[in-house]
Parts: sequence; C-alpha cells; structure tokens
Amino acid sequence: MNKNKPKSMKLADLHVDKEFAPPQDPVFMEKYIAYEKGDLALHIIMVPAVFVVPYSLEYFPEKWTPFLPFINELRQKIEKEDFKNFPYPYVYQKGRHFVVSDDYPSYYAFVESGKAWMFCKCLGEPNHPDIKVLGGPFTKKKK
Repeated sequence: MNKNKPKSMKLADLHVDKEFAPPQDPVFMEKYIAYEKGDLALHIIMVPAVFVVPYSLEYFPEKWTPFLPFINELRQKIEKEDFKNFPYPYVYQKGRHFVVSDDYPSYYAFVESGKAWMFCKCLGEPNHPDIKVLGGPFTKKKK
C-alpha cells in the first residue's frame, strides 16, 4: 500500500476557505453535474491558448502563496511536456472561447509556460475550427 496516496473523503467533508475558493460558475456546475450523471460527454481537446479564458477576471490564485508551488510544479511539467497524471483544466465552450471555471492553477500554469496550445477536458461537444479533438466522447455510466 502506498503510504503517500491520499485517502478519499466525502465531498460533504471538504471545506474550502472562502478566500481561496473560486467564484461559482452556474454554467460550469450544470455541465459538470450532467457529465457526472452520465448525461453529457467529455472530450480531450487541444485549444489555442488565446481561446481559453477564465470565468472570473478577479480571481488570481497565481498570486497567492499557497498556490505558487503547485502552479510552478504544473508549469515545469508543461515545459517538459510531462503530461502523465496532469490535471487538464475542465472547460466548456461559449461561442469561440473555452471557459475555465474551476481549474485555475492548471490554467495559470499553461499561461505562465507561454505555450501556444492548452490541453483541456471539454464538457460537451466542442465545435471550433481551430481546436484538435484528441479523445472522446467519454461518458460516465448513468447514475
């Protein structure tokens, strides 16, 4: 047994300091819940970085000391192109853009890396001429 592996916990037992919690995006929550229930597919996509935008323009975890080591670790993985077990940010499409609502550390790590493309998990069917679909559709078993 791996002693370093974190134990699982119930979502109800997880409490996040409001100072560090991102603003809630109702569209993201609706899509993520639909995916978890098996009602919406997910696709792994490669998106030009200019089309990936944060839901909140006032939430900056890259400036908060507790997030910096994690963002730096992710940025180094991106720079080395080491994507094994990488937490691709969840996005959903809104017009020509893909919105990041929850995975800000991964998003900012990609931004800081200066890479022209981002790998993302897209909730729903992507429809954009400039992206590359790398996998999917993936759905969960209906609950």
